[in-house]
Amino acid sequence: MVEVADTTLPFDLGTKIPLYAAAGIAEAWVVDVQERVLHVYRDPGAAGYRTSFTLAGGESVSPPALPAIVISLAALFQA
Repeated sequence: MVEVADTTLPFDLGTKIPLYAAAGIAEAWVVDVQERVLHVYRDPGAAGYRTSFTLAGGESVSPPALPAIVISLAALFQA
């Protein structure tokens, strides 16, 4: 699941992410276009996602379901 947040970031992080975890969605990403960061949530459980981290700048990420795919944040936010 990927959300792109411009003005909806608090709602996406505070409301939608817990709902995704409760629904058992294995991984959710929230792209914060204003701060140019990616919030990653993995391993859903009853209390929410067990793993979360934020990436920025020259970092990259690979979804566990598709480990051969590497997404560069620099490329993602390239204007």
